[in-house]
Amino acid sequence: TRPNDSFQEIFGQAVSSFDNQEFDKSLSLFKNLAKRDPEHYEVQRYLGSVHYALGNTESCVWHFRKAQTLGFKNDVLIPLAICEYFQKNYAQVLELQFSGNTSKISELDFAKLNVWKALSSLKLEDLNAALDYIDQASEVYPNHIDVLLAKAYWLDHKAYYEEALQTVDQLLKQMPTFTLALGLKGDLLLRSSRYNEAENTYSLAIVHADSQLLKKIYHQKRALLRLFLGYLKGLNEDIEELILLKAPEQDLLLLSSLLSMRQMDYFHAIQS
Repeated sequence: TRPNDSFQEIFGQAVSSFDNQEFDKSLSLFKNLAKRDPEHYEVQRYLGSVHYALGNTESCVWHFRKAQTLGFKNDVLIPLAICEYFQKNYAQVLELQFSGNTSKISELDFAKLNVWKALSSLKLEDLNAALDYIDQASEVYPNHIDVLLAKAYWLDHKAYYEEALQTVDQLLKQMPTFTLALGLKGDLLLRSSRYNEAENTYSLAIVHADSQLLKKIYHQKRALLRLFLGYLKGLNEDIEELILLKAPEQDLLLLSSLLSMRQMDYFHAIQS
């Protein structure tokens, strides 16, 4: 950007970059705008969304919280819940509530918030609370993809793997590219020892992931599965992708070490 570009010009460029999934460029532009006007609601909201796409969950939470202080508090509640969840702030998700005149809040948004509260309750091992949230969401949207996802996670936690898989398949008929559902399906196939199907499903989750955060998660899962299967070339490809995605250094070190160990085992097997 040029120093004398107007705020609206830069804002338009930043939004266009975001829409085109040029997240690093979009982040730089929105940071420029935040320096000019740190109290601009839309800038803070977009910064939260960009950081989510890049997998920066801590920054995502900060900017959505900042946006809440600037008005329109309810508008960012669902994305805030998602970021808090992936930041592992499960108790904070349970505390989130719509405020003010809630008559303008859609039933779908209430259902979605209950879904993320259900998923957070599962992480906290409170299966009864999770089921209550799922039931509340199901009352108005029993077959919505988010509600079906929460049901499948609950069934998974109860070790009802076949029923969970059926629920995920029902969901994927509605939206075949739903990344979280594909990831859960991969987990369920893995638990059922259907390893090749699990690997293929994780691959689909990676292809359709709408954020670098989810790409990291499913590359890591696929990498560990490939390690188990002895598919070392594929494992090395996952490690290379995780480096590009700026995965945590300790995760990369662990995978690289495990790869080296498996390669050494393979070398000794050939020699013997």
